[in-house]
Amino acid sequence: MKTETVATSSAAEHAAITIRKILVPTDFSPASKKAFSYALRFAGEPSSKIVLLHVLEPETPLTLAGRTGTAFYEEELAAVEKDLRALAHSAGAAGIAGTRSIVRTGVATHEIVEAAKELDVDLIVIATHGR
Repeated sequence: MKTETVATSSAAEHAAITIRKILVPTDFSPASKKAFSYALRFAGEPSSKIVLLHVLEPETPLTLAGRTGTAFYEEELAAVEKDLRALAHSAGAAGIAGTRSIVRTGVATHEIVEAAKELDVDLIVIATHGR
């Protein structure tokens, strides 16, 4: 009779990944809000933090038509900050302490990657559809 030896793997190989900092870029679309809900699930550890990020992209001549630059930017920034506060409040209500919000200006894809590097995040939760 032949016996088979099964190698057991070490505990280190199966150690759980600790997610301490999650970056959640948002454009406030329904898809982004769903991604935020997923991030809340990943942030189950007491030490987990969520960083909300919204990127204001540069205006083009077409999008500037009929707007006054500085006044429009300040209004848009105020609205974005209000929406980010609401999301942060939702995270707090879900038991995630220490949620912070960041607004950056630039090209969204670039700013998301740069924020992830600068903040040393463990996970990015981002929607695949949105604006």
